[in-house]
Amino acid sequence: MWAKGYSGSLGPPSYADPSTRCGAFELIRVFRRFLTPGRGLHLLEMGCGGSKYLPWLAREMGYQVEGIDYTTEGCELARRNLEAAGVAGNIHCLDFLSLGPEFAGRFDVVTSYGVLEHFAEPVNVLKAFAACLRPGGTLISFVPNMQGVGGRLVKRVNRSLYETHYLFDLSQFREFHVDAGMFVVHSRYSEFCDFGLVPLDRFGRPAELICKNIAHYVNRARLAAISRFPSIDPQSSLLCSGMIVVGIK
Repeated sequence: MWAKGYSGSLGPPSYADPSTRCGAFELIRVFRRFLTPGRGLHLLEMGCGGSKYLPWLAREMGYQVEGIDYTTEGCELARRNLEAAGVAGNIHCLDFLSLGPEFAGRFDVVTSYGVLEHFAEPVNVLKAFAACLRPGGTLISFVPNMQGVGGRLVKRVNRSLYETHYLFDLSQFREFHVDAGMFVVHSRYSEFCDFGLVPLDRFGRPAELICKNIAHYVNRARLAAISRFPSIDPQSSLLCSGMIVVGIK
């Protein structure tokens, strides 16, 4: 599934920019709140294909970063992003459910973005992620909220894409982490009225451009509001397109 998604996507390198995207702003706000910056700390991203956060975490917070992805295309994109940002990192083309002992208990932070919702048994996946953490390490997980409006739009526009996701709400997402042995310190909905997951290309090029322009200006307005007024934090199981959980081992 992911290999197909990367096909033909070797475009310009990508870097997380909290000044242009609300989703990046919200995740980076979580990073700054729950992660300790500093050289010598090790961070691993699971499902890191094309990651824009590994370069940011290496350059802005000083982590020694590594990533795992099972597609050669995704790994190549992740390496290009690191190289373009001028930071070092190791990208492993592996199955994160079949890792060797060299990964066990070695990392201060493990992250995943848009991975867990593709597995019927997310607790088992989270246990595999947690096994890579040192005691006291931090696990940060992000998934799209497929039970909200964004997920419903995906279902109408591209049913096959929708069916690659398993559905759960924030309460269940949090409980998965608890069942995997994590102590949850933070959980929230994110990306209020951000429907970037919807495959707009299905509407044809003119309609796609119109929708993307509308989404762009809505995103910029939201970003200006939450940047200026930090107390603005809309939480809606219907209108938020993402969910974030932070757990400690």
